[in-house]
Amino acid sequence: MPGPNNDSLNGIMDPLLAKLETLGHTVLDQLHGQIDLLLTSACFGQPVSWRQALMFSARRRFGLERAPTVVTLLKADKGEIDQAMERLTAGLGSERPSPEMFAAAGLAPESWRVLLEQGRRGGPILSLLR
Repeated sequence: MPGPNNDSLNGIMDPLLAKLETLGHTVLDQLHGQIDLLLTSACFGQPVSWRQALMFSARRRFGLERAPTVVTLLKADKGEIDQAMERLTAGLGSERPSPEMFAAAGLAPESWRVLLEQGRRGGPILSLLR
């Protein structure tokens, strides 16, 4: 299921789908019936509405028999990742963390608490993944 048009991800998606087929998997262009895995793409740092997120809407949107596992490929520049990691590291290292230290587009106002808790468990990379 194509996401935003991104040449870098398109260059990865086609060979990945071809490899899945050589391994014996069936790759469909049109979604129907029983799908085990739905592969899509998104842009790093750009929120997707829960109503549009395939993780929540694929079954209903495409009339599937059950909800598939959704794997989303993200393209992020090294600078984007480094900047996010620096911000989260600073927030986690602060004696008095605040919501602004964990703010990101599309997050609910209270989300910073989850990012702080996750970061304390697994470091800034876990906060970033959340």
